Amino acid sequence: MGQTMDKSNDGVSEMVCHFDTNQDYSKSFEYTAVETTDTYRRGRPYKLFGRPGVSSAILTLKIPSNCRVLKLDMTLNHCKTSGNGIIDIMINGRIFREGYSEAERDNFGEQTFDIPVHLLKDENNTITIVLNEESKGVYWLSDIKFELKHTQT
Repeated sequence: MGQTMDKSNDGVSEMVCHFDTNQDYSKSFEYTAVETTDTYRRGRPYKLFGRPGVSSAILTLKIPSNCRVLKLDMTLNHCKTSGNGIIDIMINGRIFREGYSEAERDNFGEQTFDIPVHLLKDENNTITIVLNEESKGVYWLSDIKFELKHTQT
């Protein structure tokens, strides 16, 4: 798993997990038709999704079984590029965002998504980001951060 930080307040715990997509999280990430480049950020590589309907990243997020999830936020540091790359995001195989094109256009920017709790499972959850089949442009992904608020069961 990525870098984590835990804190607790009034029975509600918060866990923050940060993934730099260029670190080796081979047990957490699976990539298909995704390249690593630093063409536009020398020394700070990122993932390039270039094949519509094929280029994808699947992240396995493990939520401890003794947690009752109250809220899960996912922050993507990403860019749709000048080609206006479009992505689909799925949570456990269910569409969360389809045809999403609101990422920053000319540079990386962070966007936070509130993941509906009803899409989550106990333990292993898969988050899939795929370049939409209709996308005319590429998509770049740099970092993913999760903020989980939960109580113990």
